[in-house]
Amino acid sequence: MRIAFINANLSGDFSAADIALTVLATQVNERSRHSASICDLTFHRQNWQEHLRRYVLAARPDAFGLSLNNLHLSYAEVVARYLHQNHPGVPIIAGGHEASVMENRPDWIDCLVRGDGEEVLPELLDHLNRLPPEICQPFRSDLDTLGVPDWTLWADLRSYFYFLGGMLYVLGSRGCPHRCSFCTAPEIQRKVEGSYFRQRDPVSFVKELAVQEHRHTVDGLRFFQIFDPVFTIDADWVDTFCACYRTQCHLPFSVFARLDQLDERRVKALARAGCKIIRVGIEHGDERIRNEVLEKNVSDTQVKEAVALCHQAGINLTGYYILGVPGETHRTIRKTISLSRELACARSVFFVYKPFTKAGLAQVARFGGHVIGGVQPDNITFGVAIQPSPHLSAKQVEWYQRWAYLLTFGPRWVKTVRRDGWRYFWELGWYVARGLRRGLSLRYLFTYFQVYAGRNVYE
Repeated sequence: MRIAFINANLSGDFSAADIALTVLATQVNERSRHSASICDLTFHRQNWQEHLRRYVLAARPDAFGLSLNNLHLSYAEVVARYLHQNHPGVPIIAGGHEASVMENRPDWIDCLVRGDGEEVLPELLDHLNRLPPEICQPFRSDLDTLGVPDWTLWADLRSYFYFLGGMLYVLGSRGCPHRCSFCTAPEIQRKVEGSYFRQRDPVSFVKELAVQEHRHTVDGLRFFQIFDPVFTIDADWVDTFCACYRTQCHLPFSVFARLDQLDERRVKALARAGCKIIRVGIEHGDERIRNEVLEKNVSDTQVKEAVALCHQAGINLTGYYILGVPGETHRTIRKTISLSRELACARSVFFVYKPFTKAGLAQVARFGGHVIGGVQPDNITFGVAIQPSPHLSAKQVEWYQRWAYLLTFGPRWVKTVRRDGWRYFWELGWYVARGLRRGLSLRYLFTYFQVYAGRNVYE
């Protein structure tokens, strides 16, 4: 049987090719008698229906596969309904993070897979004529027996490398053991059997990265974005990974980390191995909101000590903040902006709070706020979805976000223009023009140019 995975991204955001689809398609092709391909709509959103029509005619799939996440859920529904209307009789199998937390299977999905899908998917393809409406698979404990993800399945891989500065997302673990209130991880853990957080063997993971470096440097790969949410959770694991990486790989890389898991030992190991950026969720400048509302459980002291260690080691930091949190006031939001200036991360990113979890929705109500509109949010970068409290309006949150970027990004932008001169504007114009021709969003193009173009990807 042939399954066609559809990356139903019609948002204009091109920040990453879907790792889950790549892993699943690789497993089907290498570990079963079936075959899989990927149709990516990211760079074809202006004519996605025609692009999808031509793809289906050529691939002649027996089933469609979708990976559901909360940001692109509305687009997945639009694409699924189009497929049902134009290709009746071809079933749609869907999994992913959002599939694991859904209360009920939506009517535009024929088979909903909760949990990990690698083991069960070939079995479902064996019996397409009697698919179960839902199936829940335990979390897979051994991640090292999966094949090396085949990124050649993405026809637009070189476009991703161009627009993202040569960056490839990779994973050495799955899940997260922490319970931040704004994250779906705790809810997923409650819904699916088994341990949600699992780590690969670090030596095996480095071997995979070495393979990807060998395969794709010619395509434009020049930077690994290790997407594990808690990459530094185990100091011994970090030591082994870094020692192996130094001998087998040559590309710089970036990791996510919790600030309470960054000590001198781990930071120095990462610096020696070639880590250029550590991305940390600082979340908020008010310690009470950070820990009692967002349930981050990281103190101001831990924040400042970890940031200082990274600065001393010469590793740049990307600090993530959330504005408009339930219970937010003018005073607390100003504390966040003030802390971002004090920490002086190489990049400060100010997201706006979106209530993706039941806990988040409950907090909005508890603090006297309310949700604005009923449309499923498709990003955490632009637009406000809630009035966080009676003391702060949605419009004021948007104003504070612009002010925060002016204070933190403004000086960096001036420095970049002075460094690059006229070349900066020429490269920006070319980058934007190429993106618009591919149907990408103008606001994402302007934003990501500052982050990924040229030398910016390392800063």
